[in-house]
Amino acid sequence: MISIMSDTYVEVMALGGHAEWVSSVCVSPDGTRLFSGGDDKTIKVWDVATGACVQTLQGHADAVDSVCVSADGEWLFSGSVDNTIKAWHVPFDSCVQTLQGHTLAVQSVCVLGDRLFSGSQDNTIKVWDVYTGVCVQTLQGHAPSFSGVTSVCVSPDGSRLFSGSGDNTIKVWDVATGACVRTLEGHTEALDSICVFGDRLFSGSNTIKVWDWRSGVCVQTLQWNAGSVISMCVSPDGSRLFSGNGDSTIKVWDVATGACVQTLQGHTNSVSSVCVSGSQLFSGGYDNTIKVWELGDGVEFTGSVSIQDGIDQVFADADIVDVDALDLPDPGHSGGESKTSDYIKMGYVSPYKEELNTVVPDFSGFNCYHERLDPRLRCRIAKEVQKCREDVQKVERLRFEQRRAAGWKRSVYLFLCVKNTNDILQPDLNVYVYCAFALQSLGWKHRMVIYDERASHESLLETAARLEYQLSAAFVKQNVVCMPYVNNYDKLKTAVKDIEDNEEIALVYLSAHGDKRGILYGPWEGGKDIALTQRGLISFGKELHKNMSSDCQVFLNSCYAGKSTAIVLMLQLDGHIVLAASDWIPSGTVHHRFQIDAGNDRLYFSAQCPTSEIKAYSTHFVDGGAAAASVHPQRRLERQSSGNPRPNQRRRRDEYDSGSETESEDEPRGYTNVSFRF
Repeated sequence: MISIMSDTYVEVMALGGHAEWVSSVCVSPDGTRLFSGGDDKTIKVWDVATGACVQTLQGHADAVDSVCVSADGEWLFSGSVDNTIKAWHVPFDSCVQTLQGHTLAVQSVCVLGDRLFSGSQDNTIKVWDVYTGVCVQTLQGHAPSFSGVTSVCVSPDGSRLFSGSGDNTIKVWDVATGACVRTLEGHTEALDSICVFGDRLFSGSNTIKVWDWRSGVCVQTLQWNAGSVISMCVSPDGSRLFSGNGDSTIKVWDVATGACVQTLQGHTNSVSSVCVSGSQLFSGGYDNTIKVWELGDGVEFTGSVSIQDGIDQVFADADIVDVDALDLPDPGHSGGESKTSDYIKMGYVSPYKEELNTVVPDFSGFNCYHERLDPRLRCRIAKEVQKCREDVQKVERLRFEQRRAAGWKRSVYLFLCVKNTNDILQPDLNVYVYCAFALQSLGWKHRMVIYDERASHESLLETAARLEYQLSAAFVKQNVVCMPYVNNYDKLKTAVKDIEDNEEIALVYLSAHGDKRGILYGPWEGGKDIALTQRGLISFGKELHKNMSSDCQVFLNSCYAGKSTAIVLMLQLDGHIVLAASDWIPSGTVHHRFQIDAGNDRLYFSAQCPTSEIKAYSTHFVDGGAAAASVHPQRRLERQSSGNPRPNQRRRRDEYDSGSETESEDEPRGYTNVSFRF
């Protein structure tokens, strides 16, 4: 079931900058600055409005486990695995004081007035004078445990301090005397998070319990089978509880009823910290990112629903506009185009106009079906839809802003058919006709160059007539250039260089045989069929990069090309999309489609092969660019854990990082787990 929901949180921004896990986030009282502590030993300061990182604070010798900010916004405190707390004062240029006293990691800090409270793995809580840095009290009472004191918070009136521990209990302390006045028992596993609002205390472990802290009575227990609760916070009005969980989700709970009213999906690893300010929710995760969520209207998916239904719902929610439909006939042929009027007629006005802060043309005819294929991620429909929105936004930004900067040059659609000694992989001329017909519909502004000796103006018109496409002979004569096959490496490089100064390459369709290693096989040297060297491929990529548009697509019509060739080209063509298959492609089974983007006066190519997945490779979809593309996806996936993320989880991660890793030929380095289907 798909329904439009009000009063829901929608992801509006993803902040990347930490090199390792984000362990803690907090927001300034005025909501303009976000602070994050990470395992990379740094604290970052973010501008909430723009998402820009405006400062990086360094000084800790180990991971920063907790950060908090004072009520006046003047002081920032950070607790670290180096056993210290550092105090930073506006403008946070440098650490003004280092508080020492704990003997193990400082895992939680909170501040109220002139008192700072810290919980440590050494099983103690310390109370500090904010201004002098002197420890005025050390509270002991929790039973020894490996996790120690994992979380501390203080009542709004400052009279009571609460501490959660690895001994499965919560203790209530009298701040004035330092005496433990009550121990709350009921959890069966270590506490990871506690928070307080009014007379209600919330504690998270494998369950969430709600307590009346004045009486010590547990008034509610929230249960589900989704791993541990790592972090929690309460909305400003006290009506919603947010829990960051080990299964990479954030759950939104109705405090009055105890019902889970929304599950936020966007992180790809455990959610270590959550905080809220006004209508915005902030979350930090062990995927090294921070997410910003905004309260507003959204879509909720429940029950059994296909991913396609979810994607359709996203586009249905957008401002739909009618664009001229191309009512193309179905040629009834394995390599042909299915009837396309449905998807070409569909378009939408960019929902990101305000965010782009510029005039964006109507982005019409975009009907992509994005799917994250890797079943180990266990992604649900809502997450797929959010990722689809992110990818659409990235592609729009790339297409419009960079293309405008390039001066809107004439586009060249380049088809390179490689002829081996005995045969060619490209089965027919159909794909050339599809492209020519679509270009004709854009007003004869762009041209095609086809390196295929079978292609001539006459043969293209004959093929169009057989397929019942109304292709104009005048258009073909004026806008289509036919050349001999690509039969050596020099011609391959020359093809991407031989364009006019006022032109740029918008598509490269390279049809060539490939071997099981994913290397292109052809007459690259002296007419002999050999494997294209990596050096040769890199050189080709560099030449292509000089003459391609900012949103150029590359399609490798080649068996196994996704295993090697696509990866190398992806890194040479930073930010561009390379489509390829990582399996054998039976001849004549690739279905080609060209989509009209009327607003940007361009065509975009898509392909589907029924027996071999066509995947998208691009540093544009990999956080961190080309460097991140070299990270094996299995390594990232195995870091996901639903267990205790505190010392136990850090120890598991250290053990993993020190071990060896085996690469899989079936999962090449740089594969982004993104598939485009149309």
